Amino acid sequence: MLPFRLTICGISELPDHAPAGVSHVVSVLDPGTPAPDEFADWPLEGRHDYRFHDDIFVREDRRPPLPDDVARVLEMGASLEAQQVSHLLVHCWAGMSRSTAIAMTLMAQAAPGREDEIPAALLAVRQPAWPNSRIIEFADAALSAGGRLVAAKEEVFRRVIHAHPHVVEMMEGFGRGHEIPDLA
Repeated sequence: MLPFRLTICGISELPDHAPAGVSHVVSVLDPGTPAPDEFADWPLEGRHDYRFHDDIFVREDRRPPLPDDVARVLEMGASLEAQQVSHLLVHCWAGMSRSTAIAMTLMAQAAPGREDEIPAALLAVRQPAWPNSRIIEFADAALSAGGRLVAAKEEVFRRVIHAHPHVVEMMEGFGRGHEIPDLA
């Protein structure tokens, strides 16, 4: 769905992706977290850093993703169209929530009206995935997707639960059990 190769990974997987093959990086980590040491050898001109917690609710002591963060992602996505992107790597701490939500956002931006294709495209790149619902809701609104991007996220959840049932317990442990869709 994107006009370039896409890799989604967690921070521990960065050494597996040599900088020589990656032209652009989206790095999503908690506020105050420094750039990974692995980036010392990577070109900086194609890197975009975002700092917010993987939260779906507002909490006093944490910085959740905000509409402005999604607006910055969409600005970056638009700028990628004018650049020579051969391979975009998107990473967060685990490569499961923030990074997959940003990848879905970029896919929806690049292929408006084709949101129903996003679950298969995303899961072909990264499994398991559990896109951050807050990011997806803001992106759906910003892209005027009319709920189609949110529906795509729900379909990702269903497919992941089917293929990786252990994710249900993991999400419940993270306090995100309410996101688990009814599979009946």
